[in-house]
Amino acid sequence: MKSQSKNSPKEATSAGGIVVRLQNNKPEILLLRDKHFADWTLPKGHVEKGETLEQAALREIFEEAGVTSATIIKQLRTFRRFVEKSNEWKTIHYFLITTQPEQPLDKLESEDFEIQWFSLEDLPKMYLPEQQKVIVDNLNLIRSVKKEPPSEDEGS
Repeated sequence: MKSQSKNSPKEATSAGGIVVRLQNNKPEILLLRDKHFADWTLPKGHVEKGETLEQAALREIFEEAGVTSATIIKQLRTFRRFVEKSNEWKTIHYFLITTQPEQPLDKLESEDFEIQWFSLEDLPKMYLPEQQKVIVDNLNLIRSVKKEPPSEDEGS
């Protein structure tokens, strides 16, 4: 039996998602971009050994955007595509994730990297067509995100 060639594609799994906050009771989506490029992306990245998809998605939005308070609402869609540059078949799992309106984002911004909230009416061009599709296909769900009721501590 033939062994796998050095040039055979690898398999990779990523997780991330649409991070939504309510600002003035309207949903905004968190997007990232390398300032050397015009197009934006959703936060996502590789699933590490021993992590669930959900753990990876939350870790990636923390690492890429500094989001510390996040809740996964539901898994939205999975895409599979070939990435020629890295010679790998990549399976990407996208989730709907909510965070607080006051979530700070400046922690990880740099000279080359930008993080920004966008209203649904003012979304920029996305780098990956699959990410544009997952947003468009879930606009009603994104719009249905509601402010969480205050905890008992906040009402006292």
